[in-house]
Amino acid sequence: MFSRGLTGICLLLILGLAACATGSGGSDRPYNAMITKDTPFLLDGPNQQTPPNGTFRRGTRVRILDRQGAMVQVEAIGGLTGYVSAGAVGPVDEGRQSWTDN
Repeated sequence: MFSRGLTGICLLLILGLAACATGSGGSDRPYNAMITKDTPFLLDGPNQQTPPNGTFRRGTRVRILDRQGAMVQVEAIGGLTGYVSAGAVGPVDEGRQSWTDN
């Protein structure tokens, strides 16, 4: 009996970890956007008072999480989340040059 109970607990733990590994918040939104030019990103929000934390390289696939004025919060494949200029993010399959084009 102890063995079956332990097996059940292990199974629940594995399923819980698998759910966590599906991405930020378990989002099922596709990575349907991309970074159109090398662009710095901010981790702490669009009004961060410190220098950028890094750079997303041109061609990085992302999904849009939020928009705040001229900045968008994106999540790259792999889970890195940051704020970038909306003008540096474009759709993967459309003819628009950036998300600021209407």
